[in-house]
Amino acid sequence: MTKQVDWWYVDAAETIAKPRAFAAALALVLFQSAGAFAQSTEPREPPAAELPPSAEPAPVTEPARELTSSEPEPAEPKQGVSLRIGSSSSTPALDLCAHRPASSRESYQRQRLVMFNPSVDLRAIAVERELDDKGDVIPGANYHVLESVHAGEIARVILVTEFPMSRFYVVGTPSELQGTLSKDRLLSLADVEAAVAHDDFSAYSAACTDWLVVPRLAATTATWRKVVKEGIAIVNGKSQKVKYLAWTLSAGFSVRLEVFQRDGSSFRYATEIQSDTGGLSGLAAALAENATEPLAHHEYSSTWPDASCAIGKATDGQPGGIEKCAALTPRPSPILAESSLSASAYCSNVDDAVAHGSAAMMAVARCTAASDAESLVRLLQRDAKRFRPWTEYARLVSVSGDAESNDGIPLGREDGVQRGDIYVAESDGSNGDGHALGYARVVRLGPGGSAGGASPSLLKFKSGEAPPGSRMTEYAVMGVQFGLRPGVLLLGAKGKLSTTLAYGAEVSAGWDLTRHVPLLYEFWARVNLGYFKGAASEGFLDIDAGLDTVSILGGGFASLFGAGLSGLVAASSQRDAMTGAEVSLSGGNLGVFGRAGLEYSFGPDWGANFVAELRSGLSSATLKSDKSLMRVDGGPLAGGLALLTVGHTF
Repeated sequence: MTKQVDWWYVDAAETIAKPRAFAAALALVLFQSAGAFAQSTEPREPPAAELPPSAEPAPVTEPARELTSSEPEPAEPKQGVSLRIGSSSSTPALDLCAHRPASSRESYQRQRLVMFNPSVDLRAIAVERELDDKGDVIPGANYHVLESVHAGEIARVILVTEFPMSRFYVVGTPSELQGTLSKDRLLSLADVEAAVAHDDFSAYSAACTDWLVVPRLAATTATWRKVVKEGIAIVNGKSQKVKYLAWTLSAGFSVRLEVFQRDGSSFRYATEIQSDTGGLSGLAAALAENATEPLAHHEYSSTWPDASCAIGKATDGQPGGIEKCAALTPRPSPILAESSLSASAYCSNVDDAVAHGSAAMMAVARCTAASDAESLVRLLQRDAKRFRPWTEYARLVSVSGDAESNDGIPLGREDGVQRGDIYVAESDGSNGDGHALGYARVVRLGPGGSAGGASPSLLKFKSGEAPPGSRMTEYAVMGVQFGLRPGVLLLGAKGKLSTTLAYGAEVSAGWDLTRHVPLLYEFWARVNLGYFKGAASEGFLDIDAGLDTVSILGGGFASLFGAGLSGLVAASSQRDAMTGAEVSLSGGNLGVFGRAGLEYSFGPDWGANFVAELRSGLSSATLKSDKSLMRVDGGPLAGGLALLTVGHTF
C-alpha cells in the first residue's frame, strides 16, 4: 500500500507513533505544499485502497493476538512454585543478590528493583462513546473496541518492557500484586512472598532488592469521532482522490507507582509516583523520542529462570547460581503472546476508513493504545528520575587542560548519561540536601563506570557556578519545549499589499537534539505557527520549521542562531470592481529565514529569548479566490520578525 501525506493533515495516531523522524522529515513535509496552503483545506491522503461502499461499523469482541503457545496456564499459586512462562532465552536471569550496590555519598550507584506485573483497570472506558462534530455525545453510539483489542494488555506489555532503565537492575514478577501491601507498617519478607504469589524467583529477588514497585495502570478517557479525510482510491484501475469518513480515537492512560524501600530485613512505604497522558505534559510525551540506554536491555532488565531452576536461599552480596540456569524471555501478559510490543508496529499504514467496518476501528484502537502507552512510559521515566533516591548524582571535579570546559563528573555513557543531560549544582546541607548554585549541561560524554574518574564527562554551566566537590544532581526532562512568542512582523517587499507592520504571536514547539548532534552546546529543531494582524483587513499566517544552535555565554545567557524554511500566507478582504461583491483573497509562498537572538534561562526548564528574523519568499505570492477573477500581487513577502519567547521544557 502507498501513502501520500499532506503536511497540514497528518493523522494524529501516526504523528504520535512516529515522533522520531521529525528532525529531517518535518521540515521537508511541512513545506512541500506551502504555496498551496491558502487554497486548500482538504485532509491528508490515507493509504491507497479500493474503498468499498460505506457501511457503519459493528465492533466485535474478537480477541487480538491471543496466546498461541501450547504451554499450560499456571495453576493456583502454591508455596515455592514457578509462575513463569515465556519462550526460551539464551540470556541468563539477573541475580539481584550478586549485585549489591556499594555504599557511596560521592556518586549514584545502580540500585536493585523488583517490579510487580502491573494491575490494569479499564473501568473508566468500559463503554466508549462517539462524539459528533460539535463534541456532543451521540445517543446509543457505544463501543467496546478497546476491550476487544485488549488495550489494557497492550499497555501492560509496553510498560513492563520499556520502563526499566539502566540505572537499575530490574526483576519483574510474573503475577500482579496478590492482596495488598500496607503503607502503614513495615512489610516482612513473608508479606512480600505472599504478594508475589509465592513465585520462587520473585521471592528470592525480593529478599535482596533495594526497592519494590507496584504499578497500577488505568485508562482515563476514550471517545470516538468520524472525520472527513481525503484519500487515494483505486477506481477502474486508476488512482484518484476521494473523500471518505475516517475514525479517530481520543484515549488516555494513567499510572501510579507505589514505591517501597528496604529497611533492614523489611520494607516501608516510600512514595507514590503518578503520571498521565493528559495536558501539555502528555502532548510533550507524545512528541518526545523514546529514551535510549547505553547497555543491552538484558544487562539491566532480567529474563526469568525456567521452572527447572533450583532457586536456593537468598544471601545479599553472594550469587546464588541463578545465572547458570536455563532462562525464559518474560511474557508479562496472560492474554497476549508477545513478549514486547511497540507503537511503530501497530501504527504503520493504519486503515482508518469507516467503510471498512470494525477492522478499521480495531486497527485505530491498537495504534492509539500502543502510542499512549509509550507516551506514558516516557512521562513515568522522567518522573521516576526526579524521585530523589533514584536521581543520578556525582561530585563536580576539576578538569585541566581542556579548552571546552574545566568542569566534569565521573558519570558517563555506562551510567546512562547522555550529551545534553542537565545537572544542578547543590551545596551540601546538614541532611545531604543543599541549595542550588546553578545548573550545567553535559557537553562531552565520558565513558563512565570504572573509567569515569580518569575520563570524566565535561559540563558547561549555563547558569551560576560551583566549586569542585559540589554535588551535581540530574534534572530529568523529555527534551520537548513549548513556548509563546508575541512579536511584530515587518514587511518590506509586499507587492500591492498595504501592511508594513503587523502585530501578533506564535506558538512554538522545540525538540532538543543535543544528544544526537554534537554542534556547539545545544542543538534544537523548532516549529512555529503564528498569526499577525496587519492594516485594514489584511492578516498573515506564519509557519516555519528550522534548526537552532545555542552557544552558552554564562550567567544564564546564551546566544542563538538558526535557519530554516518559512511559509507565509497573506489574506485580505477586498471589493471586486467587476461585481461589487466583497471577496476574501489569500495566497502565500515558501521562503527561507535566518534568525539570531539572546537567550536567558530562569532555571533548567524555563527560559526566554529575544530573536530577530529575516525572511524572504522564493517566489512571488498572488492573492486570489475561487469565487472571483480578482488577483492581488503580494510580492516575495520579504521582511523580518522581532519576537520575545517564553518557553518551558517538559
